[in-house]
Amino acid sequence: MFGIVWNLFAAVRYGHPVYIMSKFYYKHFIHYVDKYRASETYLTPAIIKVLINLEDPALRESLVTLRYIGVGGGPIDSVALGRLKAALHPEATASQIWGMTEFGVAALFRWGEHDETGSLGRLLPGYQIRVVDHKGHDITAEARPGELLVRSPSLMSGYISTVPSAGVDQEGWFRTGTIGFVKKGKFYVVGKTMEVSETLKNTHSEQFSPGPLPALSSHSYYHDTW
Repeated sequence: MFGIVWNLFAAVRYGHPVYIMSKFYYKHFIHYVDKYRASETYLTPAIIKVLINLEDPALRESLVTLRYIGVGGGPIDSVALGRLKAALHPEATASQIWGMTEFGVAALFRWGEHDETGSLGRLLPGYQIRVVDHKGHDITAEARPGELLVRSPSLMSGYISTVPSAGVDQEGWFRTGTIGFVKKGKFYVVGKTMEVSETLKNTHSEQFSPGPLPALSSHSYYHDTW
């Protein structure tokens, strides 16, 4: 869903040319960024860790046209994000993005704003966010974690094969299952609610952050197709 919004809708809305790779291969990615003089791209933490571990002196020269990189699909540590920024043009912004398929992207840093605190960004226009405790009471104190509730015109109407308003209360607030907090207008995520963890457990599902995946390259059973 995120790819559809950014690669198709944004292109139509803003009239930007968009180049889409059928499959990611880091050498091709670097080549296409340089060839098409790309100024903006969106990557997962796993792909970023592949790029920063290349230790290729020509990498910065090849990515010099990039001015904005959005990071989504999982958390990324500040060290990896810092190494990515070091490989970019001094004016470039590399920002984490927070959102869900249910409502789109709610928070990020826009081009030109730099952050070293590990924040996911600032709230975008059209979105409202509440931080609540386990009883549903609003948390107004800064830097105090609670579940993030989102309300927006872009919010889904409901899930297929379930109650249409599942997850959305009568006032239009959607429970994200994400634990986070606000500090000086910036949003931070620290984990998931117990309800989300129990749902994954009861359905025999598991969540994996893509961040550690590159470490598997040292395993004897691992074959790198990138």
